[in-house]
Amino acid sequence: MRWIDRVERAWMARRRGAAAPGTRAVAAGGAIFRVRVVGRGGPTIVLAPDPPNVIEHLAAVAEALAVRHRVVCVELPGFGFSVAPTDFDFSVAANSRLIGALLDELDLGPYAIALPCLAGAIGAVLATQRPALISHVIGIQAPGLEGTRAWIRRVDPRGVVGRAGLGQAVVLATRHRLARGWYRAALADRGRLDDFVAGADAAYARGATYPLASALQAAARARGPAPRPAQPTLAIWGGRDRTHRGTRHDELYPGAPVVVLDAAGHFPELEDVAGFTAAIDAFL
Repeated sequence: MRWIDRVERAWMARRRGAAAPGTRAVAAGGAIFRVRVVGRGGPTIVLAPDPPNVIEHLAAVAEALAVRHRVVCVELPGFGFSVAPTDFDFSVAANSRLIGALLDELDLGPYAIALPCLAGAIGAVLATQRPALISHVIGIQAPGLEGTRAWIRRVDPRGVVGRAGLGQAVVLATRHRLARGWYRAALADRGRLDDFVAGADAAYARGATYPLASALQAAARARGPAPRPAQPTLAIWGGRDRTHRGTRHDELYPGAPVVVLDAAGHFPELEDVAGFTAAIDAFL
């Protein structure tokens, strides 16, 4: 329910101070995005943290890629410190419109868009709609429609988060515990659990938002088939992701080359920075 998301946003806004060093707020399409830009060289790579991760979680991979490329790190609308419009419904279409508006505003194209998990579909739609803007498409642990539905059933087996109203209330009340549980399930190396949790907790303390239920409910409502971009595409997967067992790695981008990073779990760009960077450098 949108009113619960608005309550969270108002509550967190009271905690927010000045932008963290190296980040800035960019208004585009009726949203306000939190953005970090590093490096130089084209095409510009667009990365988004997979919530509850925030831009700070991307620091190592952004710096590694910035050796050869300009990198834009952006928190998705409504997540972290990015503020979505009041009528935002978390659909792929709405996300694609807003991300496209941001990339227009930044004027750093052409872009190689590399979005994680359920946001992979946003990259596919935007690339199809804006071929002059997007030169390359990269999916990171990004399933297609059937894979998305199966993944939602795995991570929300009782359907609590997927139930309108109840899901939003549960996430708002238990988000610290949910974040820890999700990292425990998603990470290949649980020795890194405390570091990931600390990053999410620090973001919450500074006013980050986490409308997980609204995003999952929008994904469950999605209908296919997903568009097939004409641009060069690449799928990157962590081979030790327990939450995506059985997901076809090329489902979202049929026929695209697939790189599997065997040491990584659900966040291959964060868990194997060297392997991820090498795959991107070779692709571009």
